[in-house]
Amino acid sequence: MVIDPPEPVAPITPLTTSTATATTVVATTPVTTPAATPVATPAATPVTTPAATPVTTPAATPAATETAPPHTTSATTLTETKKPSKEEEDARVAEEIDHLMKTVKGLPDYYKLIDKIGEGTFSTVYKALDIRRDLYHNGDWEPQLMESEEEQKTMNQYVALKRIYHTSSPRRIANEVYILRKLIGSPCISPLITAFRQQDQVFVVMPYIPHDDFKKTFHEMPMLEIKSYMKALLTALHYLHKQNILHRDVKPNNFLYNRRKRTGYLIDFGLAENEEEGRKLEEYTAKVDAKSQNNMFIQSIMGYVKNDARHQVRANRAGTRGFRAPEILMKVTRQTCAIDIWAAGVILSCFLTGRYPFFLANEESDAMMELAQIYGYREMKKCASSHGRTFSTNINIPLSRIPWFKLVEHLNKEAIQSWDTKDYKDALDLLDKCMDLNPKTRITATDALQHPFFSS
Repeated sequence: MVIDPPEPVAPITPLTTSTATATTVVATTPVTTPAATPVATPAATPVTTPAATPVTTPAATPAATETAPPHTTSATTLTETKKPSKEEEDARVAEEIDHLMKTVKGLPDYYKLIDKIGEGTFSTVYKALDIRRDLYHNGDWEPQLMESEEEQKTMNQYVALKRIYHTSSPRRIANEVYILRKLIGSPCISPLITAFRQQDQVFVVMPYIPHDDFKKTFHEMPMLEIKSYMKALLTALHYLHKQNILHRDVKPNNFLYNRRKRTGYLIDFGLAENEEEGRKLEEYTAKVDAKSQNNMFIQSIMGYVKNDARHQVRANRAGTRGFRAPEILMKVTRQTCAIDIWAAGVILSCFLTGRYPFFLANEESDAMMELAQIYGYREMKKCASSHGRTFSTNINIPLSRIPWFKLVEHLNKEAIQSWDTKDYKDALDLLDKCMDLNPKTRITATDALQHPFFSS
């Protein structure tokens, strides 16, 4: 563990005074560069936000991840790009559907594509009519939807057809199908109906689940409905984590909640993996560390080492911005099911504060500063130290954490007046336990379901 080591590897030039951010989360990797390696510091470029210009640190080498690389767009392009009208978008979708129906062999014999209902980095989801539904036995997955027999007949005429792009890793596609098959029969998890491949086109078929748009409805939900939402989500995570599987992308868009039925279903297991994968990565990293011969340290002064010869810190950073747990932001190799609980806590924070999304940062260094503004310097430093990292910044942040009740009262005072006092206090306590910076003491889905928040 490296915190304030005595001697630098090379001469360090202090940063010039500016508004630029200098946030460091430094790994404890032994340094193998010569003592005379020069250190470069960033220029004092003016910025418009405090956390807009992060300084690269020795551990900040991009880690392996399943997420797609960000796209850079110039200001000129942004001003020239015209958003298509609804008519133009409908025409484009209709053309896309027509192309698939004509080019994917055998598809029209089984499904009739009706509309596009979702689009992501790695896949597109279509609503489709299941032409041959009555020819198959559907008893393996229909009970998982917890619908009445009449509702099943009406709803299950349609399916959600997920087309996975050919650019996705074959191993990742096979893993998603394997996990969905393993989870068949689990409550509050969207069941797998079937999957098929036509040349480079891979399709995963799941039930079409009517749901309400979280962004449009979350601020209208009374406390009783918030309980129903969180209980369904934590139920899904309970059964998922029983299998030692991490979802890795828990967020409102991946949890289809129906307000009328007071239940929801967890979807999109494209980034999911077994905890065993994290253990293997941790063992690999330990072997690489053992090969280093030089045990010199780098002083925690802002800047970055040029021509750094140390190995890259490899950690899975998959997920959606604003919902990544602190251990993901700090590039911790061994990640557990606790990362999903953190994301569930972020959703609860949206309910209580009336803000969605709650965290807004695009960059990981900015995301760290958002956490620091709530948890304070002392707790962030302690959290980093527990992971073998050093947290440091030149931005003014509070030394101690801000209690959640103060944030909620400041951001959503009117809603508090309509909530039962006990329910409100229980919700704050559950939020605090879900968003514990330490993944080892963070509440589990099983224990969360036994929390007093759900007892009344």
